[in-house]
Order: sequence, then C-alpha cells, then structure tokens
Amino acid sequence: MKFYSAILQKNGFDNFRIGGGTKKLKEVEDSRIGDCFMAKDSQHDDVEFQIMNNKIAIISSMNDKRASYNGIKKGDSEEKIYEKSNRKYLEKKINPYGDSKKNYSLIDWNDGNKKMGTRYDIESGRVVGIMVGIHHCLLKNQQGRGQLM
Repeated sequence: MKFYSAILQKNGFDNFRIGGGTKKLKEVEDSRIGDCFMAKDSQHDDVEFQIMNNKIAIISSMNDKRASYNGIKKGDSEEKIYEKSNRKYLEKKINPYGDSKKNYSLIDWNDGNKKMGTRYDIESGRVVGIMVGIHHCLLKNQQGRGQLM
C-alpha cells in the first residue's frame, strides 16, 4: 500500500503553487484546448493539475488517501467540512448536471476576497473529490471533478 503524506494545501500541493509555473509537469496527451490542458507530476500519479495560460489553476486528487489542509478526505461526510472549515468563508454551489439535493460543491474560500479556495464535491452527503484553485476555475463546470475541458 502506497503512503500519501502530502496534503492539498490552501495554495497548492507539495512544491507546486496555484499560479505557479509548469516546468516539472508533463502535459497529458490530447488534453489541450487552447491555452488549457491537464498535466501530471511523475512523483504523484494520483494528482492532476489543470493549467491555464501556462500557470497552475487547479490541483486535484480523487484518491481517498489524500487530505485537504484541514484533514478532510474523499469519503468523509459533509458535516466534517462544516466542522473543520470557517463557515464565514464556506459557499455552497449547486451542480447543474445532477440532482441539486444530492450533488453540489462546498467551496472553502481562503478569505473574504474569494480569489482562491478548496472545493469539495459532494454526492449524497459524502466528499467525492477535492481540489484547490483560483476563483473562476473552482466555479467553472461543476461536474464531479470540475474539469476545465
């Protein structure tokens, strides 16, 4: 069993930062649409990077061993997000592609400016995906994993 020690931080993952460059990342084949593409890091095969204009816009993982900065993991209950997050900066967004009562996202903004945050995708009261990123990318295309493409 592989040990996952790195967490999704408020502003990045491991040595990668939201808004940072892509030198150590490899573009995923056939993922490019204009200035947007998916990328991977050779050391963390479960982590995906969404790139816009050659900068990291979103970092996500679907692995249930990875945790957000406050210890929330895939499979955790929605209640845990409310317990561990600052409710003042928590925002619920309905997923237009699913049952609005069962499928939605909770975005834990880093501050009141809502420029960056951590998004938890929820299905039937459980976390199914976690990502950190910039405002307009976290709000864009709320289909499960929130792909830009």
